[in-house]
Parts: sequence; structure tokens; C-alpha cells
Amino acid sequence: MVGYQNIAPSGFFLASAYSVERTFFRQYARSANPDSLTLSSGYYTAEVAIGSDPEDENQADDTIETEALFASLTYSARLNDTMFWYGRVGAQLNQADLTVNANDGLLTATLDGSGYLLGAGIFYPLSDTTGLTFGAEFKEFNYDGGRWDLSEEQTLFTAGYNFQF
Repeated sequence: MVGYQNIAPSGFFLASAYSVERTFFRQYARSANPDSLTLSSGYYTAEVAIGSDPEDENQADDTIETEALFASLTYSARLNDTMFWYGRVGAQLNQADLTVNANDGLLTATLDGSGYLLGAGIFYPLSDTTGLTFGAEFKEFNYDGGRWDLSEEQTLFTAGYNFQF
């Protein structure tokens, strides 16, 4: 899956003063056994770019480049005659490379971290090989890197088109 997200900054960032963009790529494999449990694992890479200070147009963007290995376990069951519900738990091992424009110049660091995911949703089959998925996921990541400790929380609402071949 290749995706793109615009995310609104929170915390000490002023949303109207900075632009934040996140691009990501995810590749994974799944195994369903028994029918109600699915194990997924894969590789994830992402880049977050935080727009430079609007008062200094020559300043480069701050960036966080992340690579990760992840695994999740999903339980699904029939909700009614046509739809299914699912719940998901997962874990992720991350490495993040930070580049930050500071008053003292350009600072870089590599942080190692981990994260977890909790999610739930509904699957609506359109045919034997296609369907629609609507869900919500909460992710929390924590990194340790000596100079900086970084935490990130994400709440995502997703809609997807699924197909099997």
C-alpha cells in the first residue's frame, strides 16, 4: 500500500504557521488460520516533513524518516448476514532519523523505538473477491535516542477497497 496523508500538527506547533505532510509505503503478507484469526507482518517506511519557520524562508524543513517492521493479529466475526466486524492488535519496531533546524544549526539523530496499534472496523463484502472496509486505529510510538526522546500518537479513520486474487 502506498499512501499520502496531510496531518494537522498538535502540541507546541501552531497549525496555521507550519505545514506538515506524511508520505508512507507499506508492504505486508497475511495468513488466515483459523478463519476468524489473521496474522499480518511486513515492512513500513514513512517521512514526515514539517514546514520551516514562516518567518525564515531559507530554512529547510524539519524531517523524520522512519523504517519499521510490524506484526498484527486480527480477529473477525460475522456482524449480520452481510457484514463482518474486526478487532486488531499489533506491534512495531522502528528506527527514526531526525533532522531538525535549531538555533545552533542543523541537528541530526537516529532514534530506536517501538509502537503498538489497537483497531476495530467493519468489512462489507461486494463480491466473492472484493469488499469495503471502514475502521479506526489508534497508534502510539515511543523512541529513545540519547539527546531526544520522542513520542507520537495517531488516531486514524480509514476507508478501503479490498480485493483478492
